[in-house]
Amino acid sequence: MVESKQSSSQLPGLGSPMGGRAAMPARQREQIEKLQALLEKGIGHIRNNEVDEARAIFRGVLTQNPNQPDALNLLGTLEATQGELMQGLELVYRAAMLRPRDPVILNNLGHTFSKLYKSEDAIKYLERAVAINPEFVEALNNLGSAYRMAGRPQDATICYESLIEHHPERPGGYVGLARLLHDEGKLTEAEELIRKGMEKSPTNGAGFAALAQVKKFKEAPPELEKMEELASPDEKGGAERKGLLFSLGKIFDDMGDYDKAFHYFGRANAAVEAEGDVDKFVTHIDKIIDVFTEEFFAERKDYGCESNRPIFIVGMPRSGTTLLEQIISSHPQIHGAGELEYLNKLAQRSVEYCELHPTLSPEYPSNMEYMSKMGVEFLARSYLWDIKRHSTDADFVTDKMPHNFQNVGLIALLFPNVKIIHSKRNALDNCLSIYTQSFNDFHAYKKDLSSLGTYYTHYMRLMDHWEKVLPGRILEVKYEDIVADQEGKSRAVIDYLDLPWSDECLTFYKASRSVLTASRWQVRQPIYKGSVERWRNYEKHLQPLLDALGDVR
Repeated sequence: MVESKQSSSQLPGLGSPMGGRAAMPARQREQIEKLQALLEKGIGHIRNNEVDEARAIFRGVLTQNPNQPDALNLLGTLEATQGELMQGLELVYRAAMLRPRDPVILNNLGHTFSKLYKSEDAIKYLERAVAINPEFVEALNNLGSAYRMAGRPQDATICYESLIEHHPERPGGYVGLARLLHDEGKLTEAEELIRKGMEKSPTNGAGFAALAQVKKFKEAPPELEKMEELASPDEKGGAERKGLLFSLGKIFDDMGDYDKAFHYFGRANAAVEAEGDVDKFVTHIDKIIDVFTEEFFAERKDYGCESNRPIFIVGMPRSGTTLLEQIISSHPQIHGAGELEYLNKLAQRSVEYCELHPTLSPEYPSNMEYMSKMGVEFLARSYLWDIKRHSTDADFVTDKMPHNFQNVGLIALLFPNVKIIHSKRNALDNCLSIYTQSFNDFHAYKKDLSSLGTYYTHYMRLMDHWEKVLPGRILEVKYEDIVADQEGKSRAVIDYLDLPWSDECLTFYKASRSVLTASRWQVRQPIYKGSVERWRNYEKHLQPLLDALGDVR
C-alpha cells in the first residue's frame, strides 16, 4: 500500500487494482502496472509539494478513464488540501461510490466532510472505514476527532483509548484524549496525558504541539530546543509540522518574545497547503447582498416559523463568540450547543424547497428568490428538530457558528422572532488572533495578512448590510466592552434576550460544559484584559494588514 505520511488522511491503496495480476493476461497486467507507476509518480509529486505536476498526472488518467477510483481519490484529496473542499469532496465521493469498501477512500471522504464541518457525514464514512479495517490508525484517529466535533465525547474516548491500547507508540490516542480533557477545562490532567504520549513517541511533533496549547509559559520549557529542531526547514511533516510551528509561536508569545513569535507564526501560515480564495468569498458576499434586500424581506414578512428557541451568535472567529456563549449558556434557561453545522446544510439544501422556475439557480443564495413559503417553514422546522439533539428541555439553545454571519438573511427568513447577537472585536486584535491560531483549511484566507484584512473588510461590509435591511434585529456586542464591564454588558445581553437576570452568568468560567473552540483555555478563566490591544506587540509586522483594512477598525 502506498500511503501519505500525513496522519489526517491517506492516499489510496494501490494494491486493490493490482490484486491477482499474476493470473491476468499480459496486456492487462502491463496496463495496470503502467497505471500504478503513473499514480505513484503523482504521489511523489505531492510529497515534494509539486501540486501542479501531481494534478496534471491525475487529470491525465481521468481523461483516459473518468471513473478510475484511485485517480479520483488522489485528485480529490489533493484539491481538498488546496482549499477546494467542495471540488475535492465531489471527486472523493465518486471514488467511494465506485469502490465502496475501500477503507482508505472512505477515510479520505470522511476527513473531507470533517473539514467542511459536516461531522455527521464524516462519522458515517469514517465508521465504515474503521469497521472494514479496525487497525486503520488514521481512520480511527479521524473518527475520534469527528465524534468530538459532533459533541460525542464518550464515543471519541472509545476511539482514543483503542488507539492507546493497540498503538501505544503513536501519539494520536494520547493527544486526542488530552483534547477531550482540555475541552472540559482539566488542563493538568491533559498535560499529564500528553507527556505520557511524548515518552512513548519522543520525536513526534504532535505531542509537543499539544503541550503548548494546555499551559502558559513564563520561561522556556525544557522541550523548546527539541521543538525547534523538529520544526526546522529541513524537516518534513505536513499538518503535524504546521501545528508545531504555531505552538512555537504561542510559546514565544507567552514569554513576550514577539519578534520570534511572529517569525514562527509566519512560517506556520506559509506551511498551510490550501490556497484561500478571497475573491470567491467577495463574490459570494456580493450575491448575498444582491439577494437579501429590504424588498426581499418586505415581500416575505409573513414567512417563517414563530419559534424563538434558537439564539444565534455570529461574528469572525476569535471575536469573542465563545466567551459570549459561555456567559449566555450559564443562564439556567439556556443550553449552549456550540458551533452547529445545521444552518449551512439547510442553505445547501434550500434549492430542494424552491418553486419550479426556468431561471431557478441551483446554488444558494441565488435560489432564494423562488423559495416557497412552505419551503421556508419546512427548513425552519428541520433546524428546530436538529437542535433537539442537543437539548430537549432547555427553553433556548445557542448556535455560535461564527461564519453564520453569512447566513443572517436565512436566519431572519426562517425565524423572524429569534435573537441574533453579533460579536465584534477590534479589527487588528481580531485579525492577529486569527493569524496566530492553527485552523483547518476552511480558514485558508488567513495564510497571509493582506488576504486576511481583505476578508475582514468584506465581513464588515456584510454586517453593515444586515444592519441596514434588518434594523433592530441584531445586537452588536463588542468584546472590549465585555472586558471593561463584564456585569453591565452581560446584563444588557440577558435583557436583550428578554430573560430575568441570573448571577450564574458572572461565573461562566465555572461551567462544566465542554468547549471545543480555540478559546477553550480563555473561557475557563475569569475575564482578563490581556487580549485587548494585543496587536501593538506586533505593530511593526502588521503593515500588510493595516493596508488591507484601510479605515475598518
